[in-house]
Amino acid sequence: MDLSLLGQSMVPVGAIIAAVIAGALAYSNLITAKEQKVSEFRQQWINALRDSIAEYLAALAYISLREQQGQQGTGAEGAGETLRETYLTLDKAYNDIVFRINDRERDEAGRLINDTFLRALAKTRERHQRGEHAGVTEACGEVREAAKAVLKFEWERVKRGEPAYEQTKRWARGFLFTGIGIALLWVLIGLVAQPSQEAAAPPRVNAPAPYGERPAPWWWSGPRGGAPGFRHWR
Repeated sequence: MDLSLLGQSMVPVGAIIAAVIAGALAYSNLITAKEQKVSEFRQQWINALRDSIAEYLAALAYISLREQQGQQGTGAEGAGETLRETYLTLDKAYNDIVFRINDRERDEAGRLINDTFLRALAKTRERHQRGEHAGVTEACGEVREAAKAVLKFEWERVKRGEPAYEQTKRWARGFLFTGIGIALLWVLIGLVAQPSQEAAAPPRVNAPAPYGERPAPWWWSGPRGGAPGFRHWR
């Protein structure tokens, strides 16, 4: 196989491969920017979930304490108003938490963590409705521990990146290594083809110059191509 022809054919092939790699990298940058925005939204979701859990536990602890002491706001109008606002905060925080937790998580470990948290959350509501104030305090502790696992799992997901981002990152790495390999192969073929081209080239032969352009001998004194003459000796 003629390596010189192979080297020449690699020029358009290399240009096509470079264009494909450039397009793939541009696509990966687009996916990366999109998934980065999704990760930012997920981080905001984590912060909002943590705030809602804290509000729910604080409101539930306050209401349970007031009911346990028998002080339900009947003594003062301001205390009753505060208790009603706390009930509103409790219900709002509870619903916000339930809406944020996915009970159909595709990841098996994440689904187990979410189910454990939702069961602990439901236990606090059941014991409060039954008037089991000591059980409410215990259930709040279970919610705290389960919430730590949920927040940690979601934070690890943010650090790891979205699935599409991970897949695109692997593709980009593969394209990069492929491009480097093709470039090295291209350079190697060019180095091998250059000596073969020089060896295959015919030897350069200097053609004889026309008579009028030939250099005159030392003894010639006449014009080139003109009348003969001899150099005069003095």
